Amino acid sequence: MSDKPLRLTMERVLWKSSVKVDGREINGNNISLNSPHIVELLPLSAGRHLIEITVDNRAQRDISFSDLCHSYTNDTQTIWNGILGDFSLCAIQKVEINKPKVYPVVRNGTIDVVLPVSNRSGHSTKRNITLTVTEKSSGKAVSRKNIRYSAPSGDSNLKTNIRIDNPKLWSEFSPTLYRLTVKTDDSSNAVDFGMREVRSEGKSFLVNGKKFFFEALSTAACSRLPASLPPTVKDGKKR
Repeated sequence: MSDKPLRLTMERVLWKSSVKVDGREINGNNISLNSPHIVELLPLSAGRHLIEITVDNRAQRDISFSDLCHSYTNDTQTIWNGILGDFSLCAIQKVEINKPKVYPVVRNGTIDVVLPVSNRSGHSTKRNITLTVTEKSSGKAVSRKNIRYSAPSGDSNLKTNIRIDNPKLWSEFSPTLYRLTVKTDDSSNAVDFGMREVRSEGKSFLVNGKKFFFEALSTAACSRLPASLPPTVKDGKKR
């Protein structure tokens, strides 16, 4: 691990965190109630090191109404202090493919793909990248593409597109999913997606050209009973 960057992940923190390594503050402060606090550290030399994490649960900004707020109030989650969920420190590659972004183009039977690439090597480097689309349920490969990419130092986005022959469209009653897997010599990542396009027409919303309706249930952070959930089958919707 002495020659690799490190990633410190804190899944849930209330509300602000800061990190020091051997007395030196890293990347300033992380402020978020509902997304992970992630800090990247430069490679450390072999031996002992001291990592200090400071958590401040005081309100960082006013997000309440009459002192009520789902994520920061004693009436629901309580104003706790500390770190919950995934808490890890792991080595990462100097050149890494982050989570791909997929944008289906149903009319063309293609997907537009954006690959965020982080190059921490300090110089431009080339990588062979393989993109594979599979049916999530069966694992059957339906499309594959190979790319030779010269990643500049720092963060960059590689944009490409992939064709899927006779794609199965997604709907709420037939939620067919595909998985895009991206691999390089030393990094990999994957994301699931459905072939669907959402647009508006007048006062209606359409998924793949068919009208649909939003359904939601607000429980004010209280426990939910199955009988109270919105129906997800045709008979339930008819009722």
